[in-house]
Amino acid sequence: MTTLLAILLGLLAIGVVAYMGWGYLRGTSDLISLRNFFLLGFVLFQLTSAVFPLATGDTGNYAIDDPAAAGLKFLVWAIIFLVVMLTVYRYGPVVAPLARRVPKARAELHGPMILGLAFAVTLIAIPVRLGVRVPLIAVLADFIGVGLAATACGLLGWVWGPRLLQPLMLLPALPILLINAANVVTGSFGRRALVAVGAGLLWGMYYSRWRYLKARSVMWRLGLAAAGPAMVVVLFTSARASDEHDRTAMQHLQAVRQGGNFGMGLKMILDGQATGTTSMWLMQYFPEYKEHTHMAMLQYFFAYPIPRSVWVDKPEPLSTQIATMSRRRGVDRNALTIGPGILGHAAADGGWYALFVYAAFIGLLLRFFDELVVSHPTSALAVVPVGCALGQTLGLARGETSAFAFIMVFSIGSVYVLMLVASYAFRAAGLAGGGGGTLDWPEELGEDPFGDEQPATLAQA
Repeated sequence: MTTLLAILLGLLAIGVVAYMGWGYLRGTSDLISLRNFFLLGFVLFQLTSAVFPLATGDTGNYAIDDPAAAGLKFLVWAIIFLVVMLTVYRYGPVVAPLARRVPKARAELHGPMILGLAFAVTLIAIPVRLGVRVPLIAVLADFIGVGLAATACGLLGWVWGPRLLQPLMLLPALPILLINAANVVTGSFGRRALVAVGAGLLWGMYYSRWRYLKARSVMWRLGLAAAGPAMVVVLFTSARASDEHDRTAMQHLQAVRQGGNFGMGLKMILDGQATGTTSMWLMQYFPEYKEHTHMAMLQYFFAYPIPRSVWVDKPEPLSTQIATMSRRRGVDRNALTIGPGILGHAAADGGWYALFVYAAFIGLLLRFFDELVVSHPTSALAVVPVGCALGQTLGLARGETSAFAFIMVFSIGSVYVLMLVASYAFRAAGLAGGGGGTLDWPEELGEDPFGDEQPATLAQA
């Protein structure tokens, strides 16, 4: 039975990927979007992550009394979650019209100015992330700094994407990428900030012009551009040490040189950090051994930015409780955080009704930000900020979802406002027009298929 469930979960994972590809090939959805980054995370941290323990019977640190029953429930919940989330996303009640009313950055900038802005944002991101030492504010500044670093790479991608094979583009690309990567990994253990930088580059490349090319042209460009960032993340993963959270960029580089192993890093990524196992264990634990903490994830989303020095009795998130609940041995239970998975959150926070609520919440959240892009897709200053926290978006399905969702919303919102202010400043100084387009069509791509017209907006699916 468990083998059959593992096969079905594998087929569901393939189906999700096929759904994204089919929507793109039909021209009804973008290949790169916040929705698709979340779905990739759901496949990695929930679906395929549950395949391995069900197929092998090895549930690691989390003993599951009845793997067949837990696996069946997990499969049903995964299907329900996806159906509800995608349905709510498609129709986008309230959030879609709201996003269309959000002010857009309308500054008509061309290649050299965008590159100049990328360098400026790179330099600003360093003191914002590493130089702010004011208590309480420093944490928020860190989020903004990572968002700015990813935005700088996105602006680079906006110019570099249509000129991918031009060797001269390496002159601005290398310093921008290396400086921002070094910035976000300094004093950091997690991979999400590094993913944000690499994915931000791809986001800018795709939305500048790739989204209007034929699928075959897009795929080889995307594969070529993604190879480097993906390799860096894999090697970084293999060289991380749980007892060293304050490494400098040079120390991270040294660790990769000494202990980096591509195969090991890839294996560590593909197992989804055993999140699927944790989710199934939580389905068994609640409410059998502990009462539901109703809507705790949503509550913590709003409580997350409030410091514990201000709110002494601030609730602990689920991710910090799992080590104690499972009686993990050989670890510091008070320090270890474990991703419960979005389905595990629902199991702990109310069961069936929480599953529907959380699916709808994720659908609305993703549709709002994707609609910002769809409503004005040709402005770099409007589009690039939406892709500045893709590491958090990818991790939403893993959890702690409330923390990742807040960081994503705060980062995008902060950087979006800063780019909006920058667009006003450029226009007020006479350095930019007020049009929507921000990039000329490069000669090496042949005739511009749109001429002076704005490209049609892709429908959401």
